[in-house]
Amino acid sequence: MKEFREGDSLPSINQLSAQYGVSRDTVFKAFLDLRERGLIDSTPGKGYYVTSQVTNILLLLDEYTPFKEALYNSFIKHLPINYKVDLLFHQYNERLFNTIIRESIGKYKKYIVMNFDNEKFSTALNKINPSRLLLLDFGKFEKDKYSYICQDFDDSFYLALFTLKERMQKYLQIVFLFSKGLKHPQSSKEYFTRFCEKEGFLHEIQEDIENLTVRKGTVYIAIKQQDVVKVVKQGMSRYKNTCLLKCDFESHSDFFCRTISTAQHRCYLLNKKIKKP
Repeated sequence: MKEFREGDSLPSINQLSAQYGVSRDTVFKAFLDLRERGLIDSTPGKGYYVTSQVTNILLLLDEYTPFKEALYNSFIKHLPINYKVDLLFHQYNERLFNTIIRESIGKYKKYIVMNFDNEKFSTALNKINPSRLLLLDFGKFEKDKYSYICQDFDDSFYLALFTLKERMQKYLQIVFLFSKGLKHPQSSKEYFTRFCEKEGFLHEIQEDIENLTVRKGTVYIAIKQQDVVKVVKQGMSRYKNTCLLKCDFESHSDFFCRTISTAQHRCYLLNKKIKKP
């Protein structure tokens, strides 16, 4: 039996069918199985050939955060040693996103991509074989032919607020920290307002985070980590009954909120319990 090295062309389906006395369909299915396992590939005019032993993966995320670093480290930790991951960020820049996708075509076996828009599917992704693409995070668009792990920023957010309804009733107001230019689905503001109006909460959407003044008797809902720090620092230094809900849209699991209560001098943040001395 002949051995094939990396880059060697394989005999055609017809040749193998005749050589081993099996149907063309059997040979084709065997090729498909080897291709799915990353051992062979094919190109028009060249046919099937032996691929590199290294499986290249493109991990294209939106922007750097400590969570994204943790995601990357956890991801590569659980991959076989012959997998190589290139981590890139598109910074919510559509032109940069399209350039990265265009220049990556044919270079990777798998593509794991955070789309740059929650409402719109990038047409650049149409150039990638759907079987090789996994969509992350944003996904309020038609994606039936793709594999995806996407979040619900609407109904799940509403449900999370509803489960905390009784705990928030002792506060005077709920403030949603949503700065101008925040690359987060705008529909979250709509569902926040809908919840507050239905349940009778005095509410506000705060866009000017830089000049934020933490007020007594107020619940603050934060998305960005730096907003969490800002509210906690002000709240703990000025008041004892300010509540912060850290909305963990970055967990990539079921949506939930964590309560940070300065009245009890404790924080539940990034799954770590931090006690004030």
